Amino acid sequence: MPNASSNRYAGSEHLFRSVAPGISKTNFLVTMLTSSNLTQAKQVVDRGVASDGTFPTQIVYLAKSGDVARNIRYTLFDNAIFNTRLRGDYSMVRTNADAPNNLGYILGYENGRQSISAPPVIFAPGALADQLTSYGGCLYDVPDHTTALVFLNAGAIGSYGTVVEPCAYAQKFPAAQAYFYQSRGFTMAECYYQSVTNPYQGVLVGEPLAAPFARPPAGSWSNLPANALLRGTTNLSLQVNAADALHPIQQVDLFVDGTFAQTLTNIPPRQNNTLNVTIRGRAMAYTVPASATIQSVAAGLTAVLNATSNTNATRVRAFAHGDRIELQSFDFSQPADRFQSRSAAPLAAPRRSPLSSLPVAPASSIPSRSAFAPLPSSTPHLRAVTCC
Repeated sequence: MPNASSNRYAGSEHLFRSVAPGISKTNFLVTMLTSSNLTQAKQVVDRGVASDGTFPTQIVYLAKSGDVARNIRYTLFDNAIFNTRLRGDYSMVRTNADAPNNLGYILGYENGRQSISAPPVIFAPGALADQLTSYGGCLYDVPDHTTALVFLNAGAIGSYGTVVEPCAYAQKFPAAQAYFYQSRGFTMAECYYQSVTNPYQGVLVGEPLAAPFARPPAGSWSNLPANALLRGTTNLSLQVNAADALHPIQQVDLFVDGTFAQTLTNIPPRQNNTLNVTIRGRAMAYTVPASATIQSVAAGLTAVLNATSNTNATRVRAFAHGDRIELQSFDFSQPADRFQSRSAAPLAAPRRSPLSSLPVAPASSIPSRSAFAPLPSSTPHLRAVTCC
């Protein structure tokens, strides 16, 4: 793949505006809102809006089709299933179904196949669905490839496809982690852009702000009548309440006519707070420094857990993912409370070929995991951020 084609936002697990490249506060996650006609395009938006904060209970299906040239993402399924099961409010399973048409009313579908019969409206509001094939992003020009538009017309609020021959690189397509990001409360656009490492040949379509698993706070101006027209300078008072006591508000941003104006409040981790972690009897502590963020605290605590003296005692390595920490045990003599093993299918010798031939993109194996420790973290929104 070309140098510098990777997506810096991929896997960051943070709201986009806080980690967007450059110093501008008006960077965008580019999304195409389209359909076969205006009415259908409006319905995509309506379904996205209707899904916000509803916590749908339908199942997401990760499919390994019989198309060996396009089912290459199946090696990444286990990680996403592992993560979402630990959250406890998201249902995702594997299947070998070549098409979603007979799976019922579902929340998502990921597969690899050149074409399928256009399904009826089978996706619940908030659903993400895509298919790995060469020209899924050519929405109107390539009749023998299933396009992202097919999934929008079947009820999904987001889909993704490439517009030129991508070859067999899984990195150019959404990973199943997109559904884990959705379960954390990220918007549709954030989910997809975090899950596509190299998006330069693709197009994202749908309602970018849909967030069915978000817990947004409620806010109102306390001294401003509805539809009031203001001129000049005045003082306004704002009251913002968290969705519940377990998800306090981290940050409130002010937008004026859709343009970011300023951050009204941004409560950082408190300096000199101490985080204490005990693994296998080994007590470890991290003190929050000045000017810390949730992400820097996660990185700092991870460094403490990975100190050689600590890993020698715990036989556990830590990995920071944005605002959470994943723990992986490398003590193979001890069973874990939650253990999941996997083996990757052997790959062909490296070469570059169209998706009409055998997949060849290399994939890295991921160690089995025995623990997962999320920090108090933020469920991202483009307007206000609450903790999850």
